[in-house]
Amino acid sequence: MKQALKLFALGAAFAVSVTVAKADTINGSFFIQGNDTYTPSSVTFGTATVGAGLDTGTQGISGSFATFLRDGDLVVFTSPITYTQGTNMVNPAATAFTIYNGSSTSDGILYTFAVTDYTATYTNCTGQSGLPCNGNSGNTFLDISGTGTFTAEGVAASQGTSAGTFDFSSQTVKGQVDTDFSVSAQASAAATTPEPSSLALLGTGLLGAAAFARRRFSMRMSA
Repeated sequence: MKQALKLFALGAAFAVSVTVAKADTINGSFFIQGNDTYTPSSVTFGTATVGAGLDTGTQGISGSFATFLRDGDLVVFTSPITYTQGTNMVNPAATAFTIYNGSSTSDGILYTFAVTDYTATYTNCTGQSGLPCNGNSGNTFLDISGTGTFTAEGVAASQGTSAGTFDFSSQTVKGQVDTDFSVSAQASAAATTPEPSSLALLGTGLLGAAAFARRRFSMRMSA
């Protein structure tokens, strides 16, 4: 019986090792910073890069994103983007931004993000004293947050796709045309599920262990 239990353990361990050996899926978070102009219905993007403030290397980048992303990598937004205030569904999903493997589009694509739904809030501070205005009449604020799908490409392609979220915020000061914006983005890897081949191996291990146990039991009874 001890031998049968040992075989069962080997079968189960082998099946688990096959499942875990898969490449990392997209997960983690990062920041984007850049400049833009916006109206109550559209956003026109300028230059943008991965990172926040004076981040260098992989500061502010977490999870499997840190395998390939680096602060300073070029980010290109679909521009201009028209939006409707309130909660919106995007069908079919539309690519919001593309991240490149360096400072140029010639460096190859690492990730794209396609938006599936979002909520947009545009605030004109004229005559408003509460947050986010704090009495700064003439300032405007735009915040867009939503969900979508990250897709890995190029050297990162083995990471596949993952659901993700983003939060975009920008502010203009009275009399100012261009402004800076920031984006925080994160992806959550789907729960790992055994592949069919893994389940088959696990089943084979179980059946083999059971058959061996029955044979040993029968031999002992007839001795």
